[in-house]
Amino acid sequence: MPKYAITHLSYFPVRKEADHKSENTTQLIFGELFEIIESSGNWHYIKQHFDSYVGWIDTPELNTITEENAHQIMKQQPVYAGGFFQQIGNEFSQQTIGFGSLLPFWDGISFKIAEEEFFIKGEVIQANPSYPNEFLLERAELLRGIPYLWGGKSTFGIDCSGFVQSIFKLADVKLPRDAIQQKEIGFDVKTDEAACGDLAFFVNEEGRTSHVGILIDKQHIIHASGKVRIDKLDERGIFNAERAIYTHQLEVIRRVR
Repeated sequence: MPKYAITHLSYFPVRKEADHKSENTTQLIFGELFEIIESSGNWHYIKQHFDSYVGWIDTPELNTITEENAHQIMKQQPVYAGGFFQQIGNEFSQQTIGFGSLLPFWDGISFKIAEEEFFIKGEVIQANPSYPNEFLLERAELLRGIPYLWGGKSTFGIDCSGFVQSIFKLADVKLPRDAIQQKEIGFDVKTDEAACGDLAFFVNEEGRTSHVGILIDKQHIIHASGKVRIDKLDERGIFNAERAIYTHQLEVIRRVR
């Protein structure tokens, strides 16, 4: 029988191997549901519900929930924290969570993690496929300045594909975790037909997909490179005006919704 747990910390590193020196491949952020596949001491090999990403986490304390509770969460239309940082709490504890944190069992006033009820200060966003791309770009620009972190997907640190995934989940679009996987979603768009909300993918020197960002319009892109930033875009790639160089070589533009 599957064993489920829910993330009760603001964010949590997920590693490739059960070792603190191992690569941080992604993160769990507050409220996310995951399945525990196996455990070895404080190390647990887990699979995230949202994108099926797997890896190891190290914690002596797991906020486990019943299979019934997990399936109830899976059936819900997701509700997310919409602010950069927001305070949640109850009479026993207070905590800061970041943009995109999941709020299970939201009833318009409070939400629950396991059996504990929390209240939240600030904006709450229910995932909705009808949100226009302009709304998603407003959310994306809210995150400008977040530092780049390999494997990150929170307001404490984020990578390029984690940034894109975090924005599109507001429109109930479940993009895969990595840029090379995200490139398989949707269809190609010609450069002169690109529009707000399209995804641009870029290759490294070996010709491998290595970067992704969201088009603001045909000439500008918001992406996580050093930090979440806006840069110029043309058929060659991303031009960083501060450094006066092209930093990324354009591969393809895709429309995912």
